[in-house]
Amino acid sequence: MYTEYMYKNSLAHFGIRGQKWGVRRFQNEDRTWTEEGKKRYGKKLERQVRKAERKAEKKARKDAVKKIRKNNKNRQVLSDDELAAAVRRLQNEKMLRELTEREVNAGRTYAKEILKDVGKRTIPAIATVGALYAGKKAISHITKGKHGAELASDIYKYAIKKK
Repeated sequence: MYTEYMYKNSLAHFGIRGQKWGVRRFQNEDRTWTEEGKKRYGKKLERQVRKAERKAEKKARKDAVKKIRKNNKNRQVLSDDELAAAVRRLQNEKMLRELTEREVNAGRTYAKEILKDVGKRTIPAIATVGALYAGKKAISHITKGKHGAELASDIYKYAIKKK
């Protein structure tokens, strides 16, 4: 009872003495990680670095493509070396495109064959069950009596067992 009273009237702060707002213990003033920060947030840091590298590579590729397109418009002013480099680049891109199309097409044709096989097996079964269910509903609707519903149910069960 006494301890509850004591804690109700007290104020506690569990921060770090001398810590400034917005400044992290694991960062330097220039927002780079300290050694402790690298240990603690290493995976996060690696992901950020990889993301930045991918972004830089993507930008470099985009810039290279822009440069090639710009140079293709001004072919007359290109030197022989620049022209040969542009031709090599375009040939490499063409080969890569052809190779990836072959790989994708092989996978696509395999997937199509599987889907056709599945379709050939399942669609007739689904159509048969649907027809039997529709027949059951039609018979029970026509007879409208308890006796008709039982008859329709028996026909339906018999057709399912027969398969």
